[in-house]
Amino acid sequence: RFEIFDDYFSMIGWRIYKDKQYGVIRTENVDGMNKLKLDKLTTVIILAIRIIYEEKRIQASTSNDVCATVAEIVGKVVNDFSIYKKKPTQLELKDTFRILEKHNLIYRLDESYTDYECRIVILPSILFAVSNEKCRGICEMLALEKENSNEESE
Repeated sequence: RFEIFDDYFSMIGWRIYKDKQYGVIRTENVDGMNKLKLDKLTTVIILAIRIIYEEKRIQASTSNDVCATVAEIVGKVVNDFSIYKKKPTQLELKDTFRILEKHNLIYRLDESYTDYECRIVILPSILFAVSNEKCRGICEMLALEKENSNEESE
């Protein structure tokens, strides 16, 4: 049955991949088109979520889904990465988390992303959105940016 979808998507320039281990199905444009461009905050939050997923996945041995709070994610962005001097606004957070939810990387268990106690389920699809190589590249880029901003403030 999966082959039918694969044949259909290949006719319109897409490949479909199925990862049985994580239960993830994803598509990729064969021409490298249709990529989503993200702002800096969304990029940093995706990186934080990916790292939190890796840290907590070991503990969640029965499921591939991992749970975190908005506070944990923002804490990693502000404290661990030290890219943002202050916490992002509630509107920025809400918009960022909605983008990630729309692309099936996360979903919320509680009422609102503006609540720092809101629990968020991080889905295994985050592993395919940000590969280990991309993680390293983004971390290096953020470290360089932090270094440059520290030099400018001296």
